[in-house]
Amino acid sequence: MNWINIAKVVLIGIASAAYVNIHYDDRKYKPFGFRYWLSLFSLIVVGIAHLFLAAITLGAIWLMITKFSTFT
Repeated sequence: MNWINIAKVVLIGIASAAYVNIHYDDRKYKPFGFRYWLSLFSLIVVGIAHLFLAAITLGAIWLMITKFSTFT
């Protein structure tokens, strides 16, 4: 397992844990309170992690396509 796969697993784990533990429920907490901003921050972290993982995956696919197309 290379370092990119380990980084993906760590980022997914951190982002998922942050989202699950800090998810905002508007029936329990006042609007724009601390947990609201914490959940908004966790959603941003989840979004950035997914963009990062998509960029790595698409970059790896592009690299494989361009590398293998030079041999044909």
